[in-house]
Amino acid sequence: MQTGPSTDPADPSVATPADADPPARRRHPHPAARVIAHTHFRPGRLRRVIAVIHWRSLARLVHWRTLSFRRRLAAALVILFAVGAAAGLLGWTLARARPGWWSAVAPPGAAQRTAEVAVAVENGLTTLLNDKRPGGTAEQRAAPWSMTLDAESANAWLSERLPRWSVSQGYARRWPERLADLRLDFRDGVIHVAARLVSGGSEQFVSAALSAAFDRDGSLWLTADSAALGRLPVPVAWALRAAAAELDAPADSEAARLLAALRAERPLLRDASLRLPDGRRVRILALRADGHRLEITCTTEEPAPARR
Repeated sequence: MQTGPSTDPADPSVATPADADPPARRRHPHPAARVIAHTHFRPGRLRRVIAVIHWRSLARLVHWRTLSFRRRLAAALVILFAVGAAAGLLGWTLARARPGWWSAVAPPGAAQRTAEVAVAVENGLTTLLNDKRPGGTAEQRAAPWSMTLDAESANAWLSERLPRWSVSQGYARRWPERLADLRLDFRDGVIHVAARLVSGGSEQFVSAALSAAFDRDGSLWLTADSAALGRLPVPVAWALRAAAAELDAPADSEAARLLAALRAERPLLRDASLRLPDGRRVRILALRADGHRLEITCTTEEPAPARR
């Protein structure tokens, strides 16, 4: 006879909460787990643990590893593709950019000012070279003197005078149609030169960094240390080949000799001097590029006495 409340779950009088958790389902451990739990890992008993693993478990393990490898391979390929696409986009953006020192917008009245500055540069240079140096002796007249050329004045001359001068001096058969602009900058001991090429409504910039040095024999070397397509570094040889193709100059022309000098195959000037009409010579002693200015140190040599 039952004297207390019933505890039988089948008894309808026993109240069961609606949110009561169902009884946990007992999970049977894998046979290998049972063996591992009761097996000491001694060298002689390790094979017993491996033997109890069912062959289907091995198959599932191999299949999982295969899928994991494929997934890792697919993820690696996706990452490589994304990195390659990003690198290509970055390279294209850098290649289409203009050099950092290139002025993007011309100030008002730039055309008229450029022409005036170009004329002033020519007249001033001619005056400085032919000037009679003061001094009572030849040593005093041969004392070093310097002149300074700023980047704005140099670019004005390049824009106004260089096309006609280069053809007349034999540097090019004709001025390249794609070459719309050529500019210089002087800073940090380096002469920077850049060209703007225009074709089909699009523009492309090619630039190079040049360094000047004087040899013991008095020759002046001007070599290209680096080159860039836009802001993307490119091999110097590639940039010089592109320049040679644009100039379309013969092998024995002044342009070909200039490109050979930039490749460090020959000096720019074997004798860094200029003969004046009165027989004197102006010799270049040093070049210094800094602060957007090029400082040129020279000396004027008296003509050698005539032999009797």
